[in-house]
Amino acid sequence: MKHKRLQNRIKTYLERNGPKNTREIQNYCSNFKNNRTGSKSNHFYIQSMNVLVNIMKRKCFVKIGHDEKNKLDIWYIKEEYK
Repeated sequence: MKHKRLQNRIKTYLERNGPKNTREIQNYCSNFKNNRTGSKSNHFYIQSMNVLVNIMKRKCFVKIGHDEKNKLDIWYIKEEYK
């Protein structure tokens, strides 16, 4: 399955930090560093908002609300996948 590693990192992030909106998740993913070089050259994790939302629509995530101020959805992990 494509983006399985990114999905697992998002899942871990939400477990540790609680519900987050889509922009916060995108910012978290764009700050990953390459373990070997230490640079932010790992472009696999820098995804567009559209791709990120498609990942979040998978079975282990659930939309728990909508942030009217920023016009973004708020996501968390389903109970059976914790």
